[in-house]
Amino acid sequence: LDARIDAEVQRYLLIAGRGGPKQVRSLAESGDEDGAIELASKLQDLLGPSERLDRERARLRRALRIRLKEQAAAGEVAEREAILQKLVRLDPVDASAVRQLAVELMRRARFE
Repeated sequence: LDARIDAEVQRYLLIAGRGGPKQVRSLAESGDEDGAIELASKLQDLLGPSERLDRERARLRRALRIRLKEQAAAGEVAEREAILQKLVRLDPVDASAVRQLAVELMRRARFE
């Protein structure tokens, strides 16, 4: 019985490993960046390192960086902060995003 359950779990993880990155991309392209970040994080925890997942995370990071630059030009402080929070959730060790978010939060605290 245990061997059958183990085999079924392994089969499910294999399927999730193949389809998961596609789902991350689909969520990101549909505008559900929060869902894409959460799914990518859960897949990373469940499946471990994955080149395909890393590519989708990088694609999402690039899209968020582009939006951040657009918002910086438009002067939208609240939107910049929201994008930076997503970038930090996507990659908590990204020193640049953490630093930018800290500056935005200090700026907001200073001018409120």
